[in-house]
Amino acid sequence: MAKPSSETVIFYIAGSIFTVLSIGGITFLLTECYQSQTLNGAELWIIMLVSFAVTALCDFELELEKQSDT
Repeated sequence: MAKPSSETVIFYIAGSIFTVLSIGGITFLLTECYQSQTLNGAELWIIMLVSFAVTALCDFELELEKQSDT
């Protein structure tokens, strides 16, 4: 198996950090909204955009893994 480049390693580390921070942020936002029983449209847009970004990042990582395997 080929050794991953430093760029790939940095990408995986940054992606992992972003994913963990996003999950924490979404959890915090939903917890605060649940406790105050308010959830406005802006907060929903933030949750949807961050969820989309995390999903896109995970898909991109999978594509990189597929390319490196071939």
